[in-house]
Parts: sequence; structure tokens; C-alpha cells
Amino acid sequence: MASQIVGRAAVGNGKAVATAQRAANAPDGYDVSLNRYFSVWLASSPWNTQAAHARDLRTYFDFLWFARGRRDWCDATMDDRAAYEWWRRRDDHGPRLEDTSWDREVSTVNQFYLWAIEQDLVRANPIRQRAAAVWFLAGRGWRRHSAAGSG
Repeated sequence: MASQIVGRAAVGNGKAVATAQRAANAPDGYDVSLNRYFSVWLASSPWNTQAAHARDLRTYFDFLWFARGRRDWCDATMDDRAAYEWWRRRDDHGPRLEDTSWDREVSTVNQFYLWAIEQDLVRANPIRQRAAAVWFLAGRGWRRHSAAGSG
């Protein structure tokens, strides 16, 4: 599925605002499910959030299509996610993203797949993120941590 960003005008507070809406052109036509993600689920999000989602999803979907044998987003596997991470972060010929950019990008794609599961469009999430480690310090441990200038 080759994808593209399609600009559309939206009216907000009486002014036309350029927004980015993710659309996909499949060999057999338009992907209604992807359009629904933007036109319903993200519709109330600011235009820059919609644009960021469109950019991140386009990058991932294009990778699936062009680098993973014309794979459709609903057929993606955890192996595709591993290959995508390798290309985005470690491949000498890839973009070599910093941690924060990768975290944002993979979070967007993960969020999309969680929505797709809710909509019964896919059975599993190939992007599953690891839970962040959270440490709680109590008593003297917290005071030592704060005194060291880390809290």
C-alpha cells in the first residue's frame, strides 16, 4: 500500500486551517479504515498532532510497503517492527533517530494499532511498547537522590 499525506482544509474558529489527514491509496482503492482513524478518532486533535500522526504513520506504512515486500499495515508482525527499528535507529544507511524521536514515532504507531484492535481491524499489535520503569524512592533514599541534584 503506497501511502501519501493528503492535505484538507478544516474550519476552526471561522478560519480555514490546513490539516494533514492520513490517507492510503491501495492498488484496489482508498483505505476507509485509515481515513476513519483521522476523521473520527483524531478529529478533535490540533492540526499539528494530526500532521505528526500522519507523518509517523506514513513513514511506518511506507517502510512496510517498500522494504517488507508490499506488506499491508494490517498484516504487520513483530518481525516487521524489529526491522523498522533497526532501519530507523541503527542502520548506517537509515535516518538514525535519536531516542526521543523514536519514542514519539513508535508511540504514535502503537496508539494507532491499539485503536485498530478496538475497531476489530487487527488481532494483535505488532508495535507493543515496553512499560516504562518507574522507581519510587522513600525516606532517606529520596533525600539522598534529591541532595545529589537529581530530583
